[in-house]
Amino acid sequence: QYVEAGPGKGSLLVDLMRFWSMLSQTSAGVGGNKMAPQLVHLLETSPKMRKVQRQALERDVGDKFNLVFQEPTTMTTTTATTDDDDATKKESNGRKESNGKKSADKPIANKPTVTIHWHDSMNMFQLWQKKNNSQLPTFAVCQEFMDALPIYAFEKTKDGWRERMVDIALREDLQKEEMEELNINPTVVDSGAYKMKPGQKKLRLRLVTAPEITPPAKTLLRVDENGLMPNEVETGQEAEVGTVIEVNPEAVLFAQDLAHVIGQQGGGALIIDYGQEGSHDSIRAFSNNEQVHFLSRPGQVDVTADVDFGALRQAVNHYRIPPKQQQEDGNVIIDNDNTTLSSTAEASPSRARAFGPTYQGAFLMAMGIKERAIQLSAQPETTEEDDENIYNALVRLCSPSEMGERFKVLTIVPGDESTEPPPGFAQHQ
Repeated sequence: QYVEAGPGKGSLLVDLMRFWSMLSQTSAGVGGNKMAPQLVHLLETSPKMRKVQRQALERDVGDKFNLVFQEPTTMTTTTATTDDDDATKKESNGRKESNGKKSADKPIANKPTVTIHWHDSMNMFQLWQKKNNSQLPTFAVCQEFMDALPIYAFEKTKDGWRERMVDIALREDLQKEEMEELNINPTVVDSGAYKMKPGQKKLRLRLVTAPEITPPAKTLLRVDENGLMPNEVETGQEAEVGTVIEVNPEAVLFAQDLAHVIGQQGGGALIIDYGQEGSHDSIRAFSNNEQVHFLSRPGQVDVTADVDFGALRQAVNHYRIPPKQQQEDGNVIIDNDNTTLSSTAEASPSRARAFGPTYQGAFLMAMGIKERAIQLSAQPETTEEDDENIYNALVRLCSPSEMGERFKVLTIVPGDESTEPPPGFAQHQ
């Protein structure tokens, strides 16, 4: 089965399904339609984006596969065949047929059937697996997904580490004072009838440091009563005032859950994103392809933060499966007297291993992207314009000045400390 976190418009999945179709056609004598995965799981919370993904699949690979869609709530099986809302509602009952295409219960002969499930989260995917007793080998891709997960930010102050928090730039008493100076009635502002004048200050959000040590600082940084981290206490060397650390606990937990699935069921995962080993002050936002302050227009800009690949690798390689989880997985531990160890059982090492990160450009080159580009250019139907597009795409993906070094790749595979790194990661363990 294939799992993709944050599939966006579905472009990557469409390309993969075209490749699966090509494999099915060229391997008809040695597996045929079995070259495509049985199941596709998309981790997507937005109903709007699910619709976009569904439309892309119908439009671009609907002629190659019998597509069976299953929504996360109703779990009803349908085949999408139209873009209009009325058709979508009817399809949710699994009965709609249009444009001459057959519904899910009448698959077209000689076309592979791929069932596509949507899940709101990794936890929901795992619950689906448990409910359906699914243990299929799992191949997962997280492309530009981890950077969108929420972070905690901490700043070193003269009083120790403090959590960064969001505040309103003007306190209520100052707002009132400012309005009185401008002869503005606060009740008029509250009613929305007052229009701001040119140059007049607006309420703005700002970053502040917490006055005290907060629970996240104690939990995530493990600071002591003086606001110092354990390594600062042990070495006696403190970070400089103004240093910023970002922590992404959701990304760490996601990587561990993914590693657990791969360790138990086989398969592998690729995490592709921008970031580095270590953390710094990186949170920012983009609007219309331009970088803006992430507090400038809440809810209207894309907020992102660099991924700490070192933290993800360490989280996977040092992850230990709790005894309760081992029993749920069917790995009940037996002692010398043939009695089950439950509450006294120790956590066992994960059966998965993380390698990387490596530069995206180096990874793609090791995977043969240059040879593939040459092969595509050599096709008889390739035009001069196609040639230029292929070359530009190769440069954009692999050049150090483009995406080649800005983006990193980390992989998770079944194994332990003795496992050799997979292709593309030999120099990055």
